Amino acid sequence: VNANDHKSKKPAKVGSSKTTTTPKEYPYPGEGKISLWDIPGIGLSAAPDVKTYCDEFKILQHDAFVIMTAKSLSQLNISLAEKLANIKKPFLFVRARIDEDFANDNKNTIVSRDEFRKKIETEFREEVAQVDKIIGRNLDIFLINNDNPSDWDFSKLVLAIGKQFSLDQQQCFHFTQPAISKEILKEKVKELK
Repeated sequence: VNANDHKSKKPAKVGSSKTTTTPKEYPYPGEGKISLWDIPGIGLSAAPDVKTYCDEFKILQHDAFVIMTAKSLSQLNISLAEKLANIKKPFLFVRARIDEDFANDNKNTIVSRDEFRKKIETEFREEVAQVDKIIGRNLDIFLINNDNPSDWDFSKLVLAIGKQFSLDQQQCFHFTQPAISKEILKEKVKELK
């Protein structure tokens, strides 16, 4: 998940083709307690399967994961989630570029935002259901618009990411977040109390 300003030199590159070919660390603002890593997607030629991917990108060294897709989850995404569950690493599922899909759907048939959301959530939930069965609970899913963080589930995702950290990391994470929503602002106030 990129920072709110993709024109900055700090966020990870974005694009329609492979933009991440090697892991890149992004130290989080604050006291140096948190680093976010942009890791190449699973299935690249350098890591064509889960075992190779986990070994190549040193998955055990990371605390938590965001499995992000612009379209459907691949079987490799699902297998990676199963592996993460087996080694007790927390992870979140994110469906990105919702804004693009909403615009594309409305080229042919006008659908309301709520109808579109229900459709995408249902489709994505069906894909995630395979992992839900393995770990014995329903995972949270997040739909985000990469270009407008105040839209869709971006704020909920930020709060969910923060919950993956230790208490002192959570404080650092929340204090350095821009107040892009009421939810994030409430979390900042809660941390101050």
